[in-house]
Amino acid sequence: MSDRQRHRRSYQEKLGRQKKHKKISGLMMVASLALFATAGILLARYIIMTKNTKTLQAELKESYKQVATVETEALKAPVSTPQAAPVVSYAPQNYVALQPSPTQEPAMAPEFLSLYKKNQDLVAWLKLEGIKEIDFPITQRDNSFYVSHDFLGRKSVAGTPFLDASCNVLPNSENMIIHAHNMKNGTMFGKLNHLLDEQTLKNHPLASFKTLYEDGTFVPFAVSIISIDPNNARYVPLVKSEFKSLQEREQYIERLIEFSSYSLPIDVLTQDELLTLVTCHGKEDSERLVVGYRRLRENESPEEIESYFKKNAKKIL
Repeated sequence: MSDRQRHRRSYQEKLGRQKKHKKISGLMMVASLALFATAGILLARYIIMTKNTKTLQAELKESYKQVATVETEALKAPVSTPQAAPVVSYAPQNYVALQPSPTQEPAMAPEFLSLYKKNQDLVAWLKLEGIKEIDFPITQRDNSFYVSHDFLGRKSVAGTPFLDASCNVLPNSENMIIHAHNMKNGTMFGKLNHLLDEQTLKNHPLASFKTLYEDGTFVPFAVSIISIDPNNARYVPLVKSEFKSLQEREQYIERLIEFSSYSLPIDVLTQDELLTLVTCHGKEDSERLVVGYRRLRENESPEEIESYFKKNAKKIL
């Protein structure tokens, strides 16, 4: 092969490589643009979802504050027979009464009337003093629906905070367990981790948990990072609405205290009603942030508990 032929062949190979490179570059550019467009669409959807979620929460909060006087008086009217009991009384979907109860059903708190018309899965309202974003309704159905639906039943990544299906609100279960997503936009339990900040917890420790029928004020006894993986050393079996024995109850409380980020000056007695808030936390799928509360007793005032809590709660280093 002559030098001229070799040179021509080399030039053709070079052109071929250049064309191939341009083709690959073109494909990469198209792929990059597609990824960029997809990311843009996802970001836009996330922004819209965040806006819609916050707007809905604001609307629900406003509805909660309203009192429908006429309907309130109607609900307060005495019920003469069990058959006349209002439909609004709590009845989990798997609940079956063994026999008609002669006891008069309690009236629904007027704050819930407007919201209950929109969603009869409504069972309570949760409000944390230290985190203004956690001030919203609690639903209950089957532990799956509200993972991906908002309060109005529409598809939503943020979901809706819900009471575990094993819990009752008439009467309240021994341990009321609330689940919600840890949303990066700060909605739902997205800011529950603010209780890991010492000043936030010490200055505003109390939680209000109001069911359709009664108010409750709760104080935390543990703010814990645990695992739901039985093989993990930090494992705690969370879904315990009722305990089979006093020993099982004490073990549950002790495990939460063991993994608490604080040493909290709050005791828990046998008769104390518990409230447990649960959300995802950290990088592991099995890791959870859990805040364990117990209800204030009749001889405890919120002001005294807050003062004592502020002086004696300590972050564990």
